[in-house]
Order: sequence, then C-alpha cells, then structure tokens
Amino acid sequence: MNQKKGCGVIFAIPDLGGGGAEKIFVSLIAELKMRNVKLLCLLGSNQKAYDLPKKTRIIKIGTGSALQRITRICTIVQREKPKAVISFRPQMNLDMIVARMKTNIDRLILTHHTTMSSMGEKADRYGSLVRRINRFYPLADTIVAVSEGVKNDLVRNLGLPTEKVSVIYNGIDVDKINRLAGETVREHPWFNEAIPVIVNIGSLRYQKGHIYLLRAFAKLRRKTECRLVILGKGPLAGDLKLTTKRLGIEKLVCFLGFQKNPYKFLKRASVFVLSSVCEGFPTAVLEAMAVGVPVVSTDCKSGPREMIKNGVSGILVPPANAAALADATKKILLEEEYAKRLASRARKEVDRYNIQTCADRYIALLRG
Repeated sequence: MNQKKGCGVIFAIPDLGGGGAEKIFVSLIAELKMRNVKLLCLLGSNQKAYDLPKKTRIIKIGTGSALQRITRICTIVQREKPKAVISFRPQMNLDMIVARMKTNIDRLILTHHTTMSSMGEKADRYGSLVRRINRFYPLADTIVAVSEGVKNDLVRNLGLPTEKVSVIYNGIDVDKINRLAGETVREHPWFNEAIPVIVNIGSLRYQKGHIYLLRAFAKLRRKTECRLVILGKGPLAGDLKLTTKRLGIEKLVCFLGFQKNPYKFLKRASVFVLSSVCEGFPTAVLEAMAVGVPVVSTDCKSGPREMIKNGVSGILVPPANAAALADATKKILLEEEYAKRLASRARKEVDRYNIQTCADRYIALLRG
C-alpha cells in the first residue's frame, strides 16, 4: 500500500461494521476518490462488513486505551498535515477533539448520526459518553447532522448555534443498488414463492424496535398470509428468536443475519417495514424506495418524516405501536394498486438523496 506522506483530508471511523454510518462512510469515500480527492482513512479496528475502494490509503490506529488511540492519531496528523479531518461516530469524534488540542488540525468536522435524546434514554450504557459529547462537541468547527431532526436535537441538547450544525443527508448510489438488486436470491426459498414476504433491515438492537415488529407480524398473520424476513445481526438475536417461539410465529419468521447485498432481498419483498423507536436518517428506507418497494415506517425521531410523505410515498405510523404497524402493513399487502402508487412516487423522490449530492455537500463544506 502506498503510504507516502501528506493528504488533503483524513476520514476517521472506529470500524467498518455493518451499520448505517459505516455504509455512508464507504460510499462517500468511493465517490470522493472518483473525483480525485486526496484522502486518508483512519480505522480503529479490523471489524469489517464493507470494503473500501481499492488503493485507498488506510492506517489502523488500533483499539487500545483512549490515550493510546489519541497518541497514534496525533502522530499521524502531525505527519500528514491534513487540511481537514472528518470524523464518524461519537467515540472517534471525541478522540479527534482531544487530538486537536495537542496538534494542528486546522479544520475538524464531526458527523452525528442519531439523536442525543435517544442516547440519553439508554443512560446506563451511554451516560458517560453523552456527558463527554456535551462537553467536547462544541470544540469542533462544524458538526454534520444527517437529518434536520438530528440537527434540532443537537442544537437543543448541546446549546450549539444553529450555524455550527450543517445538515447533509446520507446519500445512496441508486444505480449500484438496482444493479445488485438484480442478483439471484439463493439464501431462502420464500422469495421464489407466491406468499408475500415482509422485509426488515437493521441491527438487532433495542432502538430498531424489532419486538414491536414481531408483535405486529403476529397480529397480521392471523388475518393475512405472509412471512417475515429480518436482515441484520446484533445482541438481541437470541431474545428475538425466543420471542418468535413465544408468539407462535417461529416458522414464519426468518433471521438471515447481516447480508452484504440486502438489495436483492428488498427487490423481492412485498413491503419493507422499519420498526425503529429512534433513528438518525435510516438509509434502509431510501434503499427500499430505490428498488421500488412500498415502505411502512414508524414516525420515530428522526429521519423517516423527512424522506416519506405519509400516504403519498409511504406510510408512517406511531413508534412502539404494534397494532398500527400491523394495520399499515396489511393495507399494503391487500391493496395492490395503492401499494404500487406509493412505490412509484417513492422511486421518483429518492433521486434527491443520491451519493453525488451528498459528496457535493461535503466538498462545499471543506471549501467553506
């Protein structure tokens, strides 16, 4: 790998695991490299669900103590002398702020992908992190929020001036998604049968609301023949599988784990359902819209309301409400023309969330 000194921009993230922040990180790097932006990627660990483009300069900083990570970052920054650093995810953001105090980072841009209030709701796990975010985030030059909802949440909770927080929506590569959506599904026979399949994509964690999805599906299948496929992995996998047995739906629900190409499953779904209790800007909704699949989503904070016009390009329902989720999904499955109308409108609207526009906004921010 070419490790010659000097770069224009450092992009930093703890790992390339299978989350939304990691996906947009990789997509953004790919788009910027196509535009010949000189960049370097700093990764904390080898955990990887997504691949960076070939010939991308990568340096691993390791996953040791905060002092070890920050010392390594400082060494790299002093050597590379970047014009700017763009950081992803809270822990890396905090490391970069401390590193800036010790080095000459001219421009520090942090990206934030969820609401502070949702992190505060899980205080046992995130309380210390939230307190550090409150203290250190104001020291960055700019904070990129992935939705207006996230921006408003940051301004309200951190007391930041609104001009310090810029909204840049996550972008998707619509052409690439539709190309990959054409691949054959061999992982499960349900997608080649006539019975409708509901698809959900998301890490198996509390905030994704899978418990409400399973309860909704248990209600729905009493009245409508259908099946449910969940793509994603996470700490609640075991509990959720036990829940399917308790609800008597274990033979109608399939957990397929993380899939590098979720689009081929989406393309063959009858409906995509997002059951989250909180979000930032759920890219999976855009991906479903891109392949022409109708969407039912919770109207959680934040994101879905900014991409879906309720009853026009999808259906929004209250979060943590299994009955509403079941009713909306049933409407999609039973009213074919209505479902087609929603999907058609969504497909037209998704183009404004393309990765090219996203990259344009980041470049403008760097030049600003």
